[in-house]
Amino acid sequence: MSRRLDFIWLPVIVKKGLSCEKYVTDNEIGAAATDFEDVYRIAVSESEDKLSQYYANVKKLQNLFINGIYTRKLLLDTLIMCGERL
Repeated sequence: MSRRLDFIWLPVIVKKGLSCEKYVTDNEIGAAATDFEDVYRIAVSESEDKLSQYYANVKKLQNLFINGIYTRKLLLDTLIMCGERL
Protein backbone atom coordinates (compact mmCIF):
# COMPACT_ATOMS: atom_id res chain seq x y z
CA MET A 1 0.00 0.00 0.00
CA SER A 2 1.34 3.38 -0.99
CA ARG A 3 0.82 6.45 1.12
CA ARG A 4 1.20 10.06 0.04
CA LEU A 5 3.17 12.17 2.48
CA ASP A 6 2.64 15.91 2.59
CA PHE A 7 5.57 17.96 3.78
CA ILE A 8 5.39 21.37 5.37
CA TRP A 9 7.88 23.81 3.93
CA LEU A 10 9.49 25.83 6.65
CA PRO A 11 11.46 28.91 5.73
CA VAL A 12 15.13 29.29 6.52
CA ILE A 13 15.19 31.00 9.91
CA VAL A 14 18.44 32.55 11.13
CA LYS A 15 19.33 34.53 14.21
CA LYS A 16 19.12 38.30 13.78
CA GLY A 17 22.54 39.88 13.63
CA LEU A 18 24.36 36.94 12.05
CA SER A 19 26.28 37.60 8.86
CA CYS A 20 23.92 35.35 6.88
CA GLU A 21 20.83 37.37 7.87
CA LYS A 22 21.23 39.77 4.95
CA TYR A 23 21.66 36.89 2.47
CA VAL A 24 18.55 35.10 3.74
CA THR A 25 16.35 38.19 3.76
CA ASP A 26 17.69 39.73 0.51
CA ASN A 27 17.14 36.48 -1.39
CA GLU A 28 13.77 35.98 0.29
CA ILE A 29 14.46 32.42 1.35
CA GLY A 30 13.44 32.97 4.96
CA ALA A 31 13.44 35.32 7.91
CA ALA A 32 15.52 36.39 10.88
CA ALA A 33 14.47 35.82 14.48
CA THR A 34 15.64 37.19 17.80
CA ASP A 35 14.63 34.22 19.98
CA PHE A 36 12.69 30.95 19.98
CA GLU A 37 9.37 32.72 20.48
CA ASP A 38 10.11 34.73 17.35
CA VAL A 39 10.97 31.51 15.47
CA TYR A 40 7.63 30.02 16.51
CA ARG A 41 5.77 33.17 15.48
CA ILE A 42 7.44 33.13 12.05
CA ALA A 43 6.83 29.41 11.54
CA VAL A 44 3.11 29.55 12.35
CA SER A 45 2.20 32.96 10.94
CA GLU A 46 3.63 32.81 7.41
CA SER A 47 0.98 32.36 4.74
CA GLU A 48 1.04 29.41 2.35
CA ASP A 49 1.80 31.82 -0.50
CA LYS A 50 4.80 33.25 1.36
CA LEU A 51 6.09 29.76 2.24
CA SER A 52 5.70 28.72 -1.41
CA GLN A 53 7.65 31.81 -2.47
CA TYR A 54 10.46 30.99 -0.01
CA TYR A 55 10.56 27.44 -1.39
CA ALA A 56 10.65 28.66 -5.00
CA ASN A 57 13.51 31.03 -4.15
CA VAL A 58 15.47 28.23 -2.45
CA LYS A 59 15.01 26.07 -5.55
CA LYS A 60 16.39 28.91 -7.72
CA LEU A 61 19.51 29.14 -5.55
CA GLN A 62 19.91 25.37 -5.24
CA ASN A 63 21.81 24.96 -8.50
CA LEU A 64 24.24 27.73 -7.56
CA PHE A 65 25.20 25.79 -4.44
CA ILE A 66 25.26 22.40 -6.17
CA ASN A 67 27.49 23.70 -8.96
CA GLY A 68 29.84 25.47 -6.56
CA ILE A 69 29.29 28.99 -7.90
CA TYR A 70 29.86 30.62 -4.51
CA THR A 71 33.04 28.62 -3.90
CA ARG A 72 34.37 29.51 -7.36
CA LYS A 73 33.62 33.19 -6.80
CA LEU A 74 35.38 33.14 -3.43
CA LEU A 75 38.45 31.45 -4.93
CA LEU A 76 38.50 33.82 -7.91
CA ASP A 77 38.18 36.89 -5.67
CA THR A 78 40.99 35.55 -3.47
CA LEU A 79 43.27 34.99 -6.46
CA ILE A 80 42.55 38.48 -7.79
CA MET A 81 43.25 40.01 -4.38
CA CYS A 82 46.53 38.08 -4.08
CA GLY A 83 47.52 39.11 -7.62
CA GLU A 84 46.90 42.76 -6.82
CA ARG A 85 49.26 42.55 -3.86
CA LEU A 86 52.18 41.28 -5.94
